[in-house]
Amino acid sequence: MKPSLPLLLKISLLSGGLVLLITGSVRWFLVEKMRRDLVAEVSERGKVIAQNFARSSVESVATGNDLALASQVKEILRNKGVVYALLTDSQGGILAHPDFSMWNKRYERWPRIANKLPSLEDSASFHYSSNGKLIVENCVPVAKNNRILGYAWVGIDEDVVQDVVRETVRISNLMGWIILVAGLIGSYFVASRISKPILHLASKVRKVADGDLTQVAAIQQNDEIGDLAMDFNQMVFGLKERELIKDTFGRYVSHEVARKLIADPDSVKIGGMRKEVTVMFADIRNFTSFAEEHCPEDVVEA
Repeated sequence: MKPSLPLLLKISLLSGGLVLLITGSVRWFLVEKMRRDLVAEVSERGKVIAQNFARSSVESVATGNDLALASQVKEILRNKGVVYALLTDSQGGILAHPDFSMWNKRYERWPRIANKLPSLEDSASFHYSSNGKLIVENCVPVAKNNRILGYAWVGIDEDVVQDVVRETVRISNLMGWIILVAGLIGSYFVASRISKPILHLASKVRKVADGDLTQVAAIQQNDEIGDLAMDFNQMVFGLKERELIKDTFGRYVSHEVARKLIADPDSVKIGGMRKEVTVMFADIRNFTSFAEEHCPEDVVEA
């Protein structure tokens, strides 16, 4: 017989694998959904900041008040996650930047996004990577009297999202391990409840196979295992009945004949069989007179 894993271990591994698959799938789905929601939230937050930036800088851009523009840029940078804020004119020239050396220079990303700029009442969001950081850039027109004077730009570091995601992943991993361990323990108890009655019944089957017909399986469960125990008891009862018939036949015919009749009941046909046999008649000396003088019990005992 090939070696095999115990039933208890098989059920435990199967249940544990299912728990791991389910918890892993749910964890991945929730983390991905949260990451997308957070990115959308960061993008929306950057859009709101950029809109406020554009509204507050309209007069400063219109009048060319560099001092006010510098103050407004500095104020925007105080928002958590904001890595840069700047103002450009409608041609990409920088009107305000945290680094004064960048003033009046062309915005370096302008060539790549010039054809994607938002319209008068709209805004735009761009995702790109800079120095290993993922940036969500929001652009809002700075407009006055239905005329675009320039654009307000606000960049937010997506690492804010990634930090939250990493923390959530850490917590979800911990919860996943707790659920997995709890699932393995639960599956072990469930597997024990299934395997123990089967192993107990298997031991009784082996004893019956060795000739012990006194074995009885206790029916403790109202399920398939209980049905199996009931069938086992019926099988043992049938074997006992068969042994009784064989012993009864053995009192009147040879054991070989009794075994043949039990093994092949169809061999006994009504009307008998025609066979060529040899018969020997024998008598016991003085049996007739002995039988006449003694009761039947004494005759049988003799």
